[in-house]
Amino acid sequence: MPYYIEHIPLLVNLKNGFFSTNVWVYNVYTIISGLFYIYFIEQQTHIRWIKGFLRVLILLFICICGTQLVTTDGFFVEFHRLLYAYNILFVLIAVILLLYDYIMTDEIIPILDISISASIGIFVFHTLEIPLIVYRYIDSISGRAAFILYGLLSVACLFLYGLCIIGFILGLKRKVD
Repeated sequence: MPYYIEHIPLLVNLKNGFFSTNVWVYNVYTIISGLFYIYFIEQQTHIRWIKGFLRVLILLFICICGTQLVTTDGFFVEFHRLLYAYNILFVLIAVILLLYDYIMTDEIIPILDISISASIGIFVFHTLEIPLIVYRYIDSISGRAAFILYGLLSVACLFLYGLCIIGFILGLKRKVD
């Protein structure tokens, strides 16, 4: 959107508005993706206390997001690092609890089931995002370090979505059979 505001004369009035940067979109994405992942994992679990804990985690995440958005006035201007860190922390806790749930069940677990493959992809993706948070606090990152970090994030995205696609395809094939 900032590119279009800068180069299309009709949109020049939006130059100083909240559409001038894309930061607010990523803040909204952080909230929605965190809630989606935790809810998806909560739906896959079988142990009651884990389901209850994940529901509390969802409510806690909503409260933290609401508090962050109300108490800080930079939602449309700056990237909320603390909100991003909570997103990563809560999703990693949820994935670890899902994997614990699968370990504790007596059933044979299909390795490429959608919940297993997606949770492994989510775990790897969020684990590889941690260096990005650490290095975003450092203002002077060399071009080579930024290239490596964003390359790492691209590989993590491909891994996450690749595992999700494989899980969906194999889950659909198993459902049809």
